[in-house]
Amino acid sequence: GGRGRSQKQWFSPYGGNVYFSMRFDYKKIHDLSLLPLLVAVTLKDIFSAFGVVGVELKWPNDILVQGRKLAGILVESKSCGDNQIVVIGIGINVVKSDQILALVEQPVAFLEEFEISQVFDRNMLVARLIKNLIKMLENPLDDQKLISSWSHADAFKGRPVEVMLSGQWKPGLAVGVGDKGQYVIEMETEKVEINSSYVSLRLAE
Repeated sequence: GGRGRSQKQWFSPYGGNVYFSMRFDYKKIHDLSLLPLLVAVTLKDIFSAFGVVGVELKWPNDILVQGRKLAGILVESKSCGDNQIVVIGIGINVVKSDQILALVEQPVAFLEEFEISQVFDRNMLVARLIKNLIKMLENPLDDQKLISSWSHADAFKGRPVEVMLSGQWKPGLAVGVGDKGQYVIEMETEKVEINSSYVSLRLAE
């Protein structure tokens, strides 16, 4: 198993999927709130390069295909002098699993469902992820280019959503990601900016 945000468990059948973490001493992005967006865009680009069509992003840390979760991200950081020690955790559903389908309370996608354009194995995927993540972390996109790239794949933008506030689901309209990585929602009387990855967001039923 693994761990997602809010200490949620990531179910991990033996030998089926990809789960790994990378540690960095990092100071390239002045605002670490943008780092999950950078990782998500990197993952999206890799899946697209492998031939997966219609990859979308759900704020703050999910990669979706056809509205189903294909991968998840968890970014944690700690200050250490002038640097930030950053750990990036990634989980990717690869092989279809009845166990995951039975235990997870949301639609799930698996990489093997899609027509992959290259000879594929999990080691190749991890190698590509590590290479691309290091490249992006050492030479990150300009903030505005990053926001634009993420927004272009936003699965919720312009759609009715519900956000968990004060223990209740509140309706609103997804405006999209802001310039500091926050997610903006148009509520009945005001715009709300979500800054915490521990806030739950979903499409309105």
